[in-house]
Amino acid sequence: GRGLSKVTVSHDGVVIVGAGLGGIRVAENLRANGYEDSITLIGAEVHPPYDRPPLSKSVLRGEHDRVDLKPAEFFTDADITFRSGQRVTAIDTESRTVTVEFVDSPERTETIGYAHLVLATGLTPRTLSGTPADVGGLHVLRTVDDALALRAELVTATTAVVIGAGFVGCEVAASLVATGLAV
Repeated sequence: GRGLSKVTVSHDGVVIVGAGLGGIRVAENLRANGYEDSITLIGAEVHPPYDRPPLSKSVLRGEHDRVDLKPAEFFTDADITFRSGQRVTAIDTESRTVTVEFVDSPERTETIGYAHLVLATGLTPRTLSGTPADVGGLHVLRTVDDALALRAELVTATTAVVIGAGFVGCEVAASLVATGLAV
């Protein structure tokens, strides 16, 4: 074992890996369409599910700190177990289980059984290869914490370079220009 481990074996519901828009919509629609068995939503971030598009706009510009997708009582009202700060590290399709590690305590793991599994993990941004992790002023925008860290550096910045001219890159560039930076 990897340390402290707990096994929760219940194979009567849906486990959704990923607490972003896709995961929350699956859970919401299951309940709206009469699904009565357990629903467990697992997210690696410690934050409740939030909308990602504002990260490159209103969050980056300081108009919001986060835009939650659902109020806190949604999970209780809809009888959805939301497990935040837990990262799925293994999926065993034969035994129908997922193993999670606790982000704040990686030596703690738990195994959760499922009848149905949904993977809604989203994408991981591509980073520049060969770039040391400790280079200052270099940011990737994927999470609310990424947006808040970038926003904090904007206070003293006068210029910025955005690498990536896709949808998010263009929105980041426009937001930075709106804050007065030369991009």
